Amino acid sequence: MSDPTPASEQLVPAAIPAPTRGPGEPAWRTVLVVMVTLVASAVASMAALFVAVRSSSDATTGADFSERMDAWMAHHLTTVPGMLVLLLPGQLTMFAMVAFFSGADEQGLLRRLGFVRPRASPKAIVLSVVGTLGVQWLVSVAFDWTGVEPNEQMKHIWRMVATPTGVSAACVALLISGTPALCEEAVFRGFAQRRLLQRWSPALAIAVASVLFALAHMNVQQSPAVLPIGLWLGFVAWRTGSVWVSALCHFANNMSAFVFGRMWGDPDSGALPSSAPFLVAGVVLLACTWLAARTLNREAAPA
Repeated sequence: MSDPTPASEQLVPAAIPAPTRGPGEPAWRTVLVVMVTLVASAVASMAALFVAVRSSSDATTGADFSERMDAWMAHHLTTVPGMLVLLLPGQLTMFAMVAFFSGADEQGLLRRLGFVRPRASPKAIVLSVVGTLGVQWLVSVAFDWTGVEPNEQMKHIWRMVATPTGVSAACVALLISGTPALCEEAVFRGFAQRRLLQRWSPALAIAVASVLFALAHMNVQQSPAVLPIGLWLGFVAWRTGSVWVSALCHFANNMSAFVFGRMWGDPDSGALPSSAPFLVAGVVLLACTWLAARTLNREAAPA
């Protein structure tokens, strides 16, 4: 006997109540809100940097703004306060924007953004997290295969996170792992993807949300590299019915890049070596990706 539930209602996991929307609201409006959110995030980041530079005493009084910014970067770029200035304003602005556009009802903000209890087993969640590292490894291998050297922006980003030591390094690791895991997942999987799923097929909704996620990184090399990660996170959020799981995967992805890159990676880029032990470990992680996808599909299959 066929399932009488309309196909459009089966696209959103049952654990996440459908957000309140007006009838016939077009999907382009969701995309537009995300684009406006990204612009607001960039403006907030630039404003925070401007204020930090103008209030800094790391340059002579008569120096122009570009010289003062260079001096501020030299003194603060690899410090925890510097990372707070560069990261938090943009990330928190993104979260605030989607919180505003999510509206208000009895569900509560986190629930409206998909931060609910997952409808997945602990085994599926663990496999999803480990499988994320498999996707990350595959992207790294593909990038190495192209033979393209990391650009200066990529190397600059890596030096920002690789330079701090001791307690500062731990704070930076938590900052670059935890903040994007919550704020970016709220925007791209919690707000955008869930609403697009109400209008489009899962494949299209996940793809568009992932492209927006990639564009948000605003780097000609980093954006293509994070697109596969975004697709995986979108799949995980859809199948588990919870943004908490994709946020956990996102956290694990960033933290593993930080830890493994500092321990064994190239000093300039954090890229891991292509030696036999790393290749074997990568294949094992990729196998976990396959197992995770299979497990998630099986658990999400209708009874």
